[in-house]
Amino acid sequence: MKHSKTIPGVVTTGTNRAFGKPLWDLGPPLGTFGFTTVAAHNPNGDDPIDLTAGMPASTVLATCVDPGILAMMGMSKDKLDPSTINVPLRDVRVVSDLAGSKRISVKGISQTANAAEPTQAEPSMPITLKDWRRAKGEATVKCASDSNSIELEFSGLIPNRLYTVCGMFKKDGQLASAPLGGAPNAFVTDSGGNATFQRVLNFCPLEPDPAQPSLMYIDILYHSDQMVYGLVPDLTLTGLMGGVITHSQFEFPFDVTPAKHNGD
Repeated sequence: MKHSKTIPGVVTTGTNRAFGKPLWDLGPPLGTFGFTTVAAHNPNGDDPIDLTAGMPASTVLATCVDPGILAMMGMSKDKLDPSTINVPLRDVRVVSDLAGSKRISVKGISQTANAAEPTQAEPSMPITLKDWRRAKGEATVKCASDSNSIELEFSGLIPNRLYTVCGMFKKDGQLASAPLGGAPNAFVTDSGGNATFQRVLNFCPLEPDPAQPSLMYIDILYHSDQMVYGLVPDLTLTGLMGGVITHSQFEFPFDVTPAKHNGD
C-alpha cells in the first residue's frame, strides 16, 4: 500500500527551539529537550543577547553557545574560544589553509577587486532576524512496499549558502542526529534562497517501527563556516558546536506533539 503526506515546516532559532521556547514534546524521557543556536549580536559586550520574537526585524544575528550543550557534553564555557561567540553570522571564520588549522573571516566577493583573494559569495550583508524568519518549506514523504522517499522544498532561506539536512531520531531514550537519507546530506540555496532536497529512505517516517529508532523531526542546519562534517553536524568537542558554526533554521515535525507552555 502506498502512503504519501506533505508536512509544512516551521522557522526555528535552535534545535527544538524558537525564541528560547521548546516547539515539540519528544515524549519520555526526552520531553522538550533542545537548545538555542542563534542569538542577537551585542555590539557593546562580549556575550550575545537572547533572541525574542518582538525584536526589530533589523536585529543582526550572531553566534552563541547554549549552556545546555555545555552541560550535555560536560564542558565549561572557559574552555571555549571567546572569539567564536557573539560573532555576526556573516563574519564566522572559514578554513583558509591546506592543513585545515587556520580560519579567517572573509569579505563579500564584490568588496574586493583581487580575483584570488579569499571571499564569500554575495549577498554578504549582515543576516538579520527578518532574513531568518523569511524561510518557508514543506516535506513530502512517499512510502511504498518497494521504496520510500522524501522531497524537501524551500524558499526564503539565506541565498547562496550551505545547509545540511539532519534526521533527529529517538534511540535508546536519547536524541541522535544522522544525515537524512545518508551522506552527503548537503544542499546549497540559489540566489533567491530557494532549494530542493530529495533522498531515498530505508524506512517510512509515516509508519514508525517500534524496533527501530523513531524520526522525531528533521532539522535544517545553516553552516555559517561554509563547511560540512561528514556524518556529524559539527565538531562539538573542539568548541566548534551548534550555535558557533551550525544554526538550526527550520524543522519538520514527525513523531512529536506540540510543546505546552505556561498558559497553554
